[in-house]
Amino acid sequence: MDFFKLFFTEEVVDSIVNFTNAYAETHIDNKPTHKIDGTWKRTTREEMYDLLAFLVYQGFHPLPATRDYWRITSLYNGNYARSMIRTRRRYEALMCFLKVVDHRTEDANDRLRKVRFLHDHVQESCKRLYVPGKCVSVDERMVKCKARAPFTQ
Repeated sequence: MDFFKLFFTEEVVDSIVNFTNAYAETHIDNKPTHKIDGTWKRTTREEMYDLLAFLVYQGFHPLPATRDYWRITSLYNGNYARSMIRTRRRYEALMCFLKVVDHRTEDANDRLRKVRFLHDHVQESCKRLYVPGKCVSVDERMVKCKARAPFTQ
């Protein structure tokens, strides 16, 4: 958890919480089910850390469907999901409105606009945290890249 918090500091998570709450306030009318059944309420830093931890957990333990994380059968045992995020409806509401960038200031010409805030923060954190040791090997060989993404090397 300490390593995770080196990159996802309280300030970064607070920003994500603010972006998510602001997006939800402006778009809640487009998703009336979350408004009507009460699954949307303003999120907090602790709940966002729980959501991020659960997303990491989902990456390590993939299941066929998201609802399987809340099943109580012995095969899936959804205790972990229920301990992090109480209900599947709340998880769906959080994922529906989750934003990692301020939606009001997105640059339409930026291809990474949906993740620009996190991209810049992780890049700055890597520069700040990486301390090269005494023996560093630099590979100067150039390898042709066949990727079609315009932002690759």
